[in-house]
Amino acid sequence: MEEAAGCVDLACCNKDLDDDRKGSDNSEGLSDDEMDNSTAELQATEDCLEDEVDDGEVWEGVNVSEIEGRFSSFVAQMTTIFPTSIIGLHSCLNVNSNDFRRLVSCPKCHTLYEFEKCFVDKAKMIPKVCSFSKFPNHPHRSRRQHCGSQLLRAVVTKDGDHKFYPLKVYCYKPLIESLQTLLSKPGVLNSCEHWRERKIPKDTLCDIYDGKIWEEFQYVNGSAFLAAPHNIGLMMNVDWFTPFKHTPYSVGAVYLSVMNLPRSKRFLKENMILFGLIPGPNEPPLNINSYLEPLVEELKVLWSEGMVINMPDNPGQQVHLKAGLLCVACDIPAARKVCGFLGHMAKLGCSKCTKEFHMNCETGHACFGCFDDGEDESPLRNESDHREQADLASMQTTQAARDRIESQYGSRFTALMLLEYFDCVRFHIVDPMHNLFLGTAKHIMKNVCRGVLGGSAGRLPGSTGRLPGECWEAAGECWEAAGECWEAAGECWEAAGECWEAAGECWEAAGECWEAAGECWEAAGECWEAAGECWEAAGECWEAAGECWEAAGECWEAAGECWEAAGECWEAAGECWEAAGECWEAAGECWEAAGECWEAAGECWEAAGECWEAARQCWEAVGECI
Repeated sequence: MEEAAGCVDLACCNKDLDDDRKGSDNSEGLSDDEMDNSTAELQATEDCLEDEVDDGEVWEGVNVSEIEGRFSSFVAQMTTIFPTSIIGLHSCLNVNSNDFRRLVSCPKCHTLYEFEKCFVDKAKMIPKVCSFSKFPNHPHRSRRQHCGSQLLRAVVTKDGDHKFYPLKVYCYKPLIESLQTLLSKPGVLNSCEHWRERKIPKDTLCDIYDGKIWEEFQYVNGSAFLAAPHNIGLMMNVDWFTPFKHTPYSVGAVYLSVMNLPRSKRFLKENMILFGLIPGPNEPPLNINSYLEPLVEELKVLWSEGMVINMPDNPGQQVHLKAGLLCVACDIPAARKVCGFLGHMAKLGCSKCTKEFHMNCETGHACFGCFDDGEDESPLRNESDHREQADLASMQTTQAARDRIESQYGSRFTALMLLEYFDCVRFHIVDPMHNLFLGTAKHIMKNVCRGVLGGSAGRLPGSTGRLPGECWEAAGECWEAAGECWEAAGECWEAAGECWEAAGECWEAAGECWEAAGECWEAAGECWEAAGECWEAAGECWEAAGECWEAAGECWEAAGECWEAAGECWEAAGECWEAAGECWEAAGECWEAAGECWEAAGECWEAAGECWEAARQCWEAVGECI
């Protein structure tokens, strides 16, 4: 705001007036010829002194009083020549410090004109009046007249010339030029990309980047906007201030900030963009559309075509970027004028919903204390209905019809609706500042106390309704605690990383366990194969035993034959008994082999049990790892 106050003087005059002011500074001094003569005389004096005084010599025979007299005369002449104002100094040095552009503003309807177009005949110096007609299609011809307000005033200079100066001047600096100047500073364009590296827990709102609008504008109609590098989102503010003390003169400032910058740099004086100064002495009553039109035209170009920025860190390299207006941060009266809503004292005074406030019969103003009357929740406003209602109001041909439509819907036209992407309902934010810091709470408490105590409440302390100093101390402690929380969050992130590493190691161990389990299964398969071989060997033993029994039967048959042969067979019978003994011995051996097979089968079963036990331990290890 200090920068805006410093430009007020520039808004009240133009270059011609600066020249006259410089001329008035010299009116009591010397003319241009006399100034040239004084300069020549000064040069002659210096040449004389150089001739009389050589290096290393002492002044002898020099009339000091004459030199002092010449010097005093020179100083006196210089005091009349030297400018007495900053504007005069800039004019003498030919320094164009005022790079604002000027438009003539109508004192009545605030319509803007270029200075060259404010004359009917510029050669004859005939100024014209304001030609704006608020209702050109009014059914009554008499109501279609133009504004007719005077735009210029005639001034007679000291030379007798007549010059015309605007009664009101709207000074503005093109937004694209300001953005190019700001983003071309070293480090600014890189700082605009730091928001992409933020690590914020989910569902946590810490800055504007965590809101829905910023998220929705990452991609617009399938094309990357904020998701693309270097594209920026802008925040606009409009506010009025009094640049002079003890003077009821209010000047409006339209300024913007780059939301891509970190919060610590976003609102620094050197990073703010002052777009325009709305002339006083009073605020425009209903809207500031005429003062927003130059800004809207540049915002259209920035949205559709973009602009080119020279990279300060890489000379010769250029960056193409686009920009969009995504936020309006004003107090309540300014937000209503900028975004196209009725004032907060209207029946439909809320810019977020359509709740109707009851009117106080005594004061004629809206009563905001009717939120516990049992009414259903009022529907929220939306951009499509707001634009439709504003267009309907702007199409009315009479003031009465327009007022009726605006009062019915609480909407009116604003120049920001010319931006296809701008949402007047969602893009303006609420204003808690005046309630918390500027005494609204004190005003409410005073009225309540007076109403309850019958006017005997007396004066409340000046600190009533404002934040006490303890709150500021507590706020500082909260900021410190928040810093500690952020540090703890960082430690948690580090611990989470370590946990992820430990989990990876667990997964690796689980893989090793699965490999060991596979090996166990392979060993169990081998055990089953060995057991099958044992069973096959046992079968062979049983077959051998059967063969032995068959041989024993044959022996018994041979024994019968031996009995028939009687005597001769006793010897053969002995032989048979011997053969039978040998058979019994072979059968014993077979039984022993069968026993050994059974023992081998038992060992195989024990090995299989051990394999099952090992497999069970592997499964338990896998369960613990998971």
